[in-house]
Amino acid sequence: MLKPFSSVHAFCAFNSNIDYVTRLTNDNYFKLQSEKQPAIKRPPGIVSSLEEVAQCVDWSILTGEAVHVGLEPAVFKALGDALGKPDEELLGGQAGIMANNLVDLGATVTAYPVNLSEEQAKLFDERVYGLHKEGTRLVKRSIQGVAKGSETKINWVLEFSKGFRGAPRANRVILSSHLAKEMLFPRSWPLKELERFGQTIDVAFVAGLQSIQTRYGPHSFSNTLHALCKQLRALRKDNARLLLHLEYVPFKNKAMELVTLKQVFQQVNSLGVNEAELEQLSTQLGFPEFDASKPEDVLCAALQVFDCFGITRLHVHSLGYHVLVLDDKYDPARAFNGARFASVVASERASGKKAPKNPRKSFESVKRAVSVLAPSQAKQILKKGFVQVNGRWVVVVPTTFVRKPKRTVGLGDVVSSTALAFERAIP
Repeated sequence: MLKPFSSVHAFCAFNSNIDYVTRLTNDNYFKLQSEKQPAIKRPPGIVSSLEEVAQCVDWSILTGEAVHVGLEPAVFKALGDALGKPDEELLGGQAGIMANNLVDLGATVTAYPVNLSEEQAKLFDERVYGLHKEGTRLVKRSIQGVAKGSETKINWVLEFSKGFRGAPRANRVILSSHLAKEMLFPRSWPLKELERFGQTIDVAFVAGLQSIQTRYGPHSFSNTLHALCKQLRALRKDNARLLLHLEYVPFKNKAMELVTLKQVFQQVNSLGVNEAELEQLSTQLGFPEFDASKPEDVLCAALQVFDCFGITRLHVHSLGYHVLVLDDKYDPARAFNGARFASVVASERASGKKAPKNPRKSFESVKRAVSVLAPSQAKQILKKGFVQVNGRWVVVVPTTFVRKPKRTVGLGDVVSSTALAFERAIP
């Protein structure tokens, strides 16, 4: 594959795990299903029975949305007994997926997973560095060389293809095991060392905050959040060019979601979501519910969320099109090209072969999205891909996609990390 990112130094934290990937068939689906299975309005935060697992699958099929929920330990075992050995064991967790993706594209990548057993470390690309403290200094070492402990976080991922039991698109249900570790750097790491390390990187990806808990031993939620924000501030302190990006997943604990995000976005200046996640986040912020299948509604919601958080960059990736909202100092043409390139990379990852051309549906989605703008603005986007609207850049990109992907998990992470690294690469 093309190696366009040799000038990029990227950093990925905090979540990684092993994904037990199982592709659903009628046979293994019926091992989860009870005789009478009521529908659910929305997946629960934590799944406590095999019946609820099947209900999550049904909800994902019905809505066309991915599901990411917690899994009780007893259900983890029951799931293994029901499904047997997974089809694949892959590196999971957004930070882990992004690290392997970017190093494969030629970037220099350092990662800090809060949990890194030797078993997990083996699934990282050997070219990825691990950030590690030696004495009073933070140093980069082989990520396999800094692995320690035997506790391995394992998630079950149930994937299904388009058409499975009437599914409108290929999708997945992620069942996340419990991990009682703070999503931050070790408290023993000197902030001065994080400041020094921050000077050496171009972009940092932060992920896993959706698992934040009310207490970690002696540390309360507010104490953990305060410590995290100090660390993120240190990373940026001496590097004005550094972009800190949060790849969003809806929080298991909704009461803590907005508190966390509003604090974190005082340091983090870029956000990545898909259209379904944007709908959930927008609703959490108090905006009216909208139809995430309508590109025009997605564009309106993206503008509202961007303004609400006061960030520099928002990237919404959807099937066949992307929407980016950028502050007025950003280069919109570079963002447009980055999103186009990212969609090609993700399509090749999904299919295992050369990406298809942009289907007609992609251009129709762009036309629908820009229909909410003034006619002159819509015409400009259809001609160039971007336009300035009320002091911010709006970028709408037709993209490739695979109708029946071999894999769906992590494609949003591939898109977000590739697009932002492209923007940061030296022309």
